[in-house]
Amino acid sequence: MKRMLGRLSLPLTLLTPARRGLLICALLSLAMLAAGGQATAARPTPVSLIEADKVVASTPTQEFDAGVFKGTVGTVPVSGTTLMEVSVVGQTFHCVHSWVEADGSVLVIHSDCNAITLNGQWRVVYGDGIFANFFAQGSLVMDLDSYVLDGVSY
Repeated sequence: MKRMLGRLSLPLTLLTPARRGLLICALLSLAMLAAGGQATAARPTPVSLIEADKVVASTPTQEFDAGVFKGTVGTVPVSGTTLMEVSVVGQTFHCVHSWVEADGSVLVIHSDCNAITLNGQWRVVYGDGIFANFFAQGSLVMDLDSYVLDGVSY
């Protein structure tokens, strides 16, 4: 027994419910592609921050710095105080920056920097208050008493 499907004549056994569902899904997928439906992601928010520190304590493999930070997240200005713990492993500085905004909001950043080239990478690992649900990453450049962090949110 044959069944007519448009101009196509197919045996009835080829049109089982599972195969029919697969055919419908395939046709819908092709229709979506043909329609040119394309998802767009939100544009990343630029982040630009500067941290200025002074050494407050140190050991041969660790250093503790305190200072201030300021910058912008998108178009929002931020500023406050910072504490930084630096661990030295070989020629790499591993840093944990704990920033406290004027309203008490906390932002914690981890960074890894090359001791020779004085550049590195950073990423946000925690935030609360105005920094809640804020995650960003980027590159940084160190000089003698400050860090310039540029990147984007994600």
